[in-house]
Amino acid sequence: MRIYIICPVRKANAEDIVEQKRVVGRLRVDGHAVYWPPEDAPQEDPTGLAIVESECEAIRDADIVCVLQWRETQGQVFDLGMAVALGKPILVVKPPETTEHKSYANVLLLLVARSRAQGKLELAGV
Repeated sequence: MRIYIICPVRKANAEDIVEQKRVVGRLRVDGHAVYWPPEDAPQEDPTGLAIVESECEAIRDADIVCVLQWRETQGQVFDLGMAVALGKPILVVKPPETTEHKSYANVLLLLVARSRAQGKLELAGV
């Protein structure tokens, strides 16, 4: 299965990176092709356009989008928007808290529920 990972990149701390590497490593050992932005996106890009283009292509090619450590960063919201626009099933490893107001956290939780209802979440080991 081809998996795209949505995770914090610039706002990730050392613990975040360790957890991301653990999940990505486990998925790869299980035979999945994983696109992990800190490693696979051209982070040296001075404007960010090459990053966005690379990530868009990876999301388009993915069978499922997996969200780790939701922080509602600009990058995560952008990636989530691309995944929604491309109709990708979405899985969240650690669901965010719901809010009493409109929020991307609530949107994310509803998208996951939709993916589950459609039977599109078949990712073991995460």
